[in-house]
Amino acid sequence: MTDVVNMRRESIDLKALLLSRTYLYTLFHKLFGGTPDAAVVACVLSETTRDVVEEYAGDDPSMKGLGRFLENLGECVDGAVLTEQARDEYTRLFIGPGELPCQPMESPYRTKDAAVFQENTLAVRAIFREHGLQLARLMRIPDDHIATMCGFMAHEAERSLAELRAGNVGALAVSLRGEEAFVRDHMLTWVDDFARCARR
Repeated sequence: MTDVVNMRRESIDLKALLLSRTYLYTLFHKLFGGTPDAAVVACVLSETTRDVVEEYAGDDPSMKGLGRFLENLGECVDGAVLTEQARDEYTRLFIGPGELPCQPMESPYRTKDAAVFQENTLAVRAIFREHGLQLARLMRIPDDHIATMCGFMAHEAERSLAELRAGNVGALAVSLRGEEAFVRDHMLTWVDDFARCARR
């Protein structure tokens, strides 16, 4: 009986983790994928987002730091002011004019070449296609853009959640291993460098 109770508890914990992961990757997809508007900023400042970050954080110091940042941000900044500042910052970081201070794509960090649509871009595109996905703006937005990667991970977390709910343990394991491999091979290799550059 104890094994059944433990399995049920682990299933609930995994479900909460996957729900949090889906929410956060979707939020990051929206934050990195388009000029922030009042609705996105309200979502960032919401209690729901703070709760999800807390749920997902566990012992991770970066996620705990994000939780503290969001709490402080909500207490000291007006949503309308933050929306205007976020628009300005997004334009400077992701649109221009002029050269972008930080490339939001994997390839330049991996190859030290500022060109877009490199070999890593095609590797990410191949992974998307293996999962039946293709960018709506193919050849206009690089597949290895931070926003598209976050969108892909949100999609995969939703898929894992569906496998968990259906009780497809084997398919769930395959899905989770795929997510881990994608993050390891195509996100952890450069996102920290991008974040440091963006903070500067």
